Amino acid sequence: MGIRISATEFARSLSDVLSRVYYKRETFLIERNGLPIAELIPTQATQRVTVREFAELLAEMPSTDDDFARDIEALQDEQTQIGPPRWG
Repeated sequence: MGIRISATEFARSLSDVLSRVYYKRETFLIERNGLPIAELIPTQATQRVTVREFAELLAEMPSTDDDFARDIEALQDEQTQIGPPRWG
C-alpha cells in the first residue's frame, strides 16, 4: 500500500520523498481530497546492496583457479600502454 501522503505535502517535500524512495525503497500513495491518485514506487534500477550484503555475495562465489589468474595477466599484458596526458 505505501505511506499515505497528500498531494500538497508531496509537493512541499518532493526532495525528501524522492530520497526516501531511492535510498530507503519506501513506497508512497499520493492522495488528493482523500482519494488516491498516484503511487510512487522505487524502480528496479535503484536496487542497492550494502557492503555486508556484497561481502556475503562474494563469499558465496566459487574461488578462481590458476588458469583464471593467468588469463587475467595475459589480458593485462595485451593492453596498450597509455602515457601521461599531453597537457600534463
